[in-house]
Amino acid sequence: MSQPTSTLTRAFLAPPKLVFQAWTDPALLAQWFLPTGFTNARCDVDLRPGGEFRVHMRAPDGQIYPTHGRYLAVTAPDSLQYVDTWDDDREHNPPVRVTVAFEADNGDTRQVITSQFISEAHRDEVMAQGVADGWEMFFRNLDALLAKLVAT
Repeated sequence: MSQPTSTLTRAFLAPPKLVFQAWTDPALLAQWFLPTGFTNARCDVDLRPGGEFRVHMRAPDGQIYPTHGRYLAVTAPDSLQYVDTWDDDREHNPPVRVTVAFEADNGDTRQVITSQFISEAHRDEVMAQGVADGWEMFFRNLDALLAKLVAT
């Protein structure tokens, strides 16, 4: 039996190599992987299979929203696979397995994020928290960062 998934697809006006770099360079990741109005409290990337990443987003009220992941596969600049969880001691914290594909599209990038959940209930719970809207906010940030990087 296959695990329930969700898929998000987005086009970016930048080559896959640059989009991949924005996902894997901590100095770049810290600039876009956070909601509008938040700041980055921590961004660490150990880009290798078995390596870990941590991104802690600080809300305007000071609350930290910490994420943690472990890379399963890194295939530059084509794809990333990782397991993602919250980076705190909450009781219900099942991992999500994520694959991010960076596909060339006439010099630009078609990015496909596929997330696998442990159950349909887990997927529905995560999606009900507004994950799709959050990713859209992140992608707007990434659009702006990529526009600056392409212009330089």
